Amino acid sequence: MATLTASFLNDVEKAIKHMQSIGMVPSIQRLEVMMKRGYGAADSDMIRQATEELLEQKRIQTLPLDQPDTAG
Repeated sequence: MATLTASFLNDVEKAIKHMQSIGMVPSIQRLEVMMKRGYGAADSDMIRQATEELLEQKRIQTLPLDQPDTAG
């Protein structure tokens, strides 16, 4: 697994809180799109790991939704 940096954790937390502030339900898939824009690459496993860490640190209150890919 990739090593999470403090900067990446902060950015995931900021993205989740931004989504909530505009009435959007955070999801792993939306976070993946947002983080790819900011970082160039961030896979869903890395984002899941970051959200679990943020929850453990009590920086977020719930995990984002994890919806299966329905495209196709």
